[in-house]
Amino acid sequence: MESSRREKGNRTFYIVVGIIILVLLSLYTLFMMWVGGGYLEEGIAGYITHIVKRVILIIVAGGLLVYSYRRIESRKGALLWLLFLCISLFFCFIFLRNIILDIPYISKPECTRLRVISWDVDTEMDYYIPYKIEGLDEDGKKRRFTVNKSTYKRYSREDSINIADVMYLPRTRVVMKLDMGDAETEE
Repeated sequence: MESSRREKGNRTFYIVVGIIILVLLSLYTLFMMWVGGGYLEEGIAGYITHIVKRVILIIVAGGLLVYSYRRIESRKGALLWLLFLCISLFFCFIFLRNIILDIPYISKPECTRLRVISWDVDTEMDYYIPYKIEGLDEDGKKRRFTVNKSTYKRYSREDSINIADVMYLPRTRVVMKLDMGDAETEE
C-alpha cells in the first residue's frame, strides 16, 4: 500500500516536472521568435534579453537535474548525478559570468570608432535573424556587432555614412548606443 502511494506520487511528480520543462521550452521558443524580429538587441533591452536567454537555459537545466535526482536508485547513479551537478554549476557560472562582469559598464560602456562600415544579415537561421554592423576599429582590427532591425533598416542603405561610434558592453558585446556619421563631418 505504501509503495503504491509512493509510485503514484513519483509518477505525478515526473508528470508535473515534465510539463514545467515543456512549458519553459515553449516559452523560450516563443521568446526567441519574438526576439527574432530583431528589436531587442541594443541598449538595456538587449542586455536584459541576454540575461533572459541564459536564465531560461539554466532553469531548464535545473529542472532536468531535479527530475534526474528523483530517479537515483544506486550509489553509482548518485555519483553520476553529482558529476552532472558539478558540470551544470560550471556551465551556469560560464553563462552568467559575462553578464555579471558587464554590470559596471552599463552606465559607462566602452567605445570604439568603426571605419569602412558594412552591414550584414544572417539569414541562415529560421527564428533568429541577426542584423550586424561591421567595420575596422582604430587599430585596424575587424569588429562586428549585432544591432536592432530598426537600426539596420535606418542606416544600411545610406552610402554617405562611413563612420560609426559604437558604445558597447565589453563581455556580452551588446551595443548600448550607436552614433553614425560621415568622414566630412568628423574632421
